[in-house]
Amino acid sequence: MKNLIKIYLWPLIKRFKALFITMIVLTTIGVTSIIAFNGVSKGIKENYGKYIDKSNAPNAFISTSYPENFKEMNDELLKECPGVDRVERTFFLPCSARLKEQETKSAQIFTFDEHHDEYQPRYYEKATRWSEEYPNVCVESAFANLNNIHVGQTIEIGYFEVYLKLNVCGIVSYPDTVVYGASNAISTENTNFGRIYIEKNEIKDILSEVKEKLEAYINSADIDPATKTKAKEFFNKFSEIIEFYAENKINQYGNRLSIYFKEGTNHRETLNSVKKFLEKKNVEILESYLFDESLSATIIDSTSGAMKSAGAAVSVFVFGTTIVVLTMFLLQIIREMMRDIGVMQAIGIRKEHIMVLLAMFSLIISLIGTAFGVFFGHLIEFGLDSIVGNTFGVTVKAPPWRIGNTILAFVMVILASQFATLFACMRITKLVPVEALNDQASSKKVLPPSIDKKLQNSPPAIRLTVNSVLTKPKRFLTSFFAIFASALIIFTSCAALSSFRSALNNTFDKYIRYDAQVVFASEPGEFESELQEIEAKDYEQTRYATPVLSYKGKSETITLQGLSVGSDMVNIPVKRNKFAQIPEDGITLNMITAKHFGIKAGETVQIDGHDVKVAYVSQLEAYNVSFCSILHMGYDDNPDDDVTYENYVNNDVKSYLIRGVDKEKLVSKVTNYHYDAIVTLMADQRNYFESRFKTLEMVCVVFIIFSVGLGMLIVALMEQTSLIEQKRDLCIMRSVGFSMSQISWLWSTISAMQFILAMLFAIPFSFLATKIFLSITSTKMAMVLSYAGFKHVLITSGLVVLFLLIAHFFCMGIVKRLNIADNTKSRE
Repeated sequence: MKNLIKIYLWPLIKRFKALFITMIVLTTIGVTSIIAFNGVSKGIKENYGKYIDKSNAPNAFISTSYPENFKEMNDELLKECPGVDRVERTFFLPCSARLKEQETKSAQIFTFDEHHDEYQPRYYEKATRWSEEYPNVCVESAFANLNNIHVGQTIEIGYFEVYLKLNVCGIVSYPDTVVYGASNAISTENTNFGRIYIEKNEIKDILSEVKEKLEAYINSADIDPATKTKAKEFFNKFSEIIEFYAENKINQYGNRLSIYFKEGTNHRETLNSVKKFLEKKNVEILESYLFDESLSATIIDSTSGAMKSAGAAVSVFVFGTTIVVLTMFLLQIIREMMRDIGVMQAIGIRKEHIMVLLAMFSLIISLIGTAFGVFFGHLIEFGLDSIVGNTFGVTVKAPPWRIGNTILAFVMVILASQFATLFACMRITKLVPVEALNDQASSKKVLPPSIDKKLQNSPPAIRLTVNSVLTKPKRFLTSFFAIFASALIIFTSCAALSSFRSALNNTFDKYIRYDAQVVFASEPGEFESELQEIEAKDYEQTRYATPVLSYKGKSETITLQGLSVGSDMVNIPVKRNKFAQIPEDGITLNMITAKHFGIKAGETVQIDGHDVKVAYVSQLEAYNVSFCSILHMGYDDNPDDDVTYENYVNNDVKSYLIRGVDKEKLVSKVTNYHYDAIVTLMADQRNYFESRFKTLEMVCVVFIIFSVGLGMLIVALMEQTSLIEQKRDLCIMRSVGFSMSQISWLWSTISAMQFILAMLFAIPFSFLATKIFLSITSTKMAMVLSYAGFKHVLITSGLVVLFLLIAHFFCMGIVKRLNIADNTKSRE
């Protein structure tokens, strides 16, 4: 056996070096797909989990609308809520931040203790640089990246155009930066909102200085009466906060509770028990949410799952195709080695030893392909890491080496290659040495006499085609599969990529009809008159909430927005009505939530314990929000109306949808005069969702590259295999006077028939495959509908035809160079 491998293995590789290299390329693609996609999906989950564990993130947060003394009731809370392990208190204050001259942003100030805050560690992502000239603050990393803020730079914070200059001493990352206090549903990937962290010992001096400047501003005669009144109201509240700090009660008062639960407790029930306790103590709750249900955690979990599903789908398809193509390659090798196999059998070499020789051939391919695949897989993984890392507000990069993925990839390659080898070698077990030496298979089929008689007067193209199908059905089916597989993967990847982009375009260009949304933590005052001042073309007052939806024993926090029944700010696309209006009763449920619960239009669900009818299931794809009439949120402007639902939803905040407004004027007005409001621009929201799609689009791009390369490979192989098996017939045709153009035409006729038949099967399967792929890659942020259409049929058909043409001209070049005398001697 050793001598056999020593004598035949290297000559075998050298003889079939073209096929050898091609098989290595195919194996490399398979390993690359496993390493890249599975590595990134695990990296997202593992690194985010490590980040949360290291930061000791709280299980839940509760924000109140004013400072309250929780210290005295802390022991009582722990006693009445046995599932709570501990509760921490911090301050957070809304403010305005000026980054550049006349460029203001909404922000919040968070306090921390640099030396004694055991449970709220911060993570410096950039080196610290302290200043003696200005007070020092830290800026949250996502806001810093979006606004190009660097360590050592100065920013300003304040109210009513009164600002204090601060030094950015560090860029930090906190586990609680995933949500905004006014509403958990508002995106944090917003260039107009950020977080600023100030050490507890420094904040008293900072706020006192702001208070002095604000008092001087109010006493000046240069401001209009309405602004002065609003500033005075704020100043009085602000003074109370300053007083708390002046009396050094920072550790006793806090308007933000970070809650830690005991292991094994039901988080939702425990949070509700804490809320009931606080309400009993007359503590007004502005917002409450579980950390696991926060926006960032949801994105991490769903994107990780989508990447894992996509990676699994790509890997299964790649290795399924690998088995088929490797089998085709090995069958071709066995076919061309027929005489050699006969010689080896004649001199006493057993069939099992020949099969081991081919298995060693496949093993070498597997080893080399795995090595290249690991290298390129980590290279692509690094690129995906960069995209994913820029997508989230926390570091989620995968480690540079995953031995588990490498072992998994190698095992799958070995199994695929050896299965293909075993299947191909089954032909060897049936060979008789004499037949192998004569290069003539005893099972060679001929046309039945009845069919042969009917084809006597048929054109050569028909005779050749029928003969090819009936005498060599396996070869025809292999060719059919090659074209079918190429069309399927090209169509699916192109259609999926188009669907992701169409989802964004339709959502933000067709159905979302407003330019900006302003959300208030408290009453907006005279905001409507201010909108008129800045000449807003149109606006609508709405309510924004995060209630709990329950259906058949399952519960989940959803985002619910109340609009007027005749609103044209949002078009609600549903299956039977592309532009459905807000229902007068009930809600329009987004399709992601509806699919998760199995809810259909017309069914009844519970919203915060109230029975509510689901009037429509919306097909908005990149906007995971449900809608209802604003009257159903407990804010009926008409007292005589019988439709009133008090306490219909919780955590609701007032907002405005605005269009036709100068965005810079709007941001300036809100940030300077409404310290507790934020502006969300639809352009920012579009970029936000676009960044979430980038990882999935990367999957599609890699899939397209793979499909084009693999398509060319297997179609060329199919053509070459057919050529080798029919070269005797082709040489006979040349010897009896057929020109190369005639042979080319006859050959292309067979390919055309195979193409038409394959496409008839591939196109309907491709539409189904696109829907399946989009379904398994959907996230809790978006569920993309299939936009596969006629253009994708044309693209797919054009590429496959191009593959066939390239392979055809390549094979015709080989036919032209064939030695007619030598090849007509073969009895094949």
